[in-house]
Amino acid sequence: MSPSAAKTAELLTRANWGEKEWSRHISVYSQPDQSSPKKFSTVIQLERKEWDKSGFKPEDRLKIERNEDDEVVITRATSGGVKAKKVGDTTVVIHAKTLGNLNLKQVKLAADEDTMVLRGSAI
Repeated sequence: MSPSAAKTAELLTRANWGEKEWSRHISVYSQPDQSSPKKFSTVIQLERKEWDKSGFKPEDRLKIERNEDDEVVITRATSGGVKAKKVGDTTVVIHAKTLGNLNLKQVKLAADEDTMVLRGSAI
């Protein structure tokens, strides 16, 4: 198991999802990719303070994955990855083309240094 996978697994183990509140400030939605209708572009919007708490910086490249529980896992990429589309004073917007069609109507966040996990209920 890679160090980032081990760190994510540890975060998920201690996340205690039942005690976390649904966030009104995080959204995850997909739209068809204009260049290929069978592909989707997923937009992740979250509060800047959550981004900062995880230690991410505007210049960081991110590895974004969807696990078997339809959770979105965001970690700092050691190679490749994507940059946040917009890092504003209050909001961060990330576009991902590797998550498929994923739309979450309610989202909870577990975060640690260099890692965020978004869990939600599908629309």
